[in-house]
Amino acid sequence: MKRALGVLYRTFYSTERSILLIPVNNISIEESYQRFCGAVQQGAHHSIPRGFDPTYTPCLGQECQDLLKQHEESGDPDIADHLIELLDAARQHRWEELTSKMNFTHSSRKSWALIHRLGAAQQPPKSSHLSVSANAVAAHLIQVAKAPHDKKFER
Repeated sequence: MKRALGVLYRTFYSTERSILLIPVNNISIEESYQRFCGAVQQGAHHSIPRGFDPTYTPCLGQECQDLLKQHEESGDPDIADHLIELLDAARQHRWEELTSKMNFTHSSRKSWALIHRLGAAQQPPKSSHLSVSANAVAAHLIQVAKAPHDKKFER
């Protein structure tokens, strides 16, 4: 969210500086419009990042990257197993470090943020069956409990 706001702010700032350079008089409305569109496109071009953003792999240190290159070159399954073991150990260490630092008394905001990121603080899923109201139960009981009407026993 912060990144998107930063891009929006940079685009706005760049566009605003360019718009101030468009003359008010001496050019037609069509020319002013063309220059305005060019200023917006130029601002967007300068401030919106482009290119490939590599996929982030948590705990992929230098040793793991070297093992990954070796595995890609050789295709050896033993290297892949060792790489997975290293990644698991690094992730386990990171998890233990993160949970040991959780402190609800000192900084509960960080702890609750972690819980929210993990998804534990989400609302429980709603049940798939429809809830039955008391009025619906009562109406059903009245329908089921009615005896058939017999004219001999009217009184």
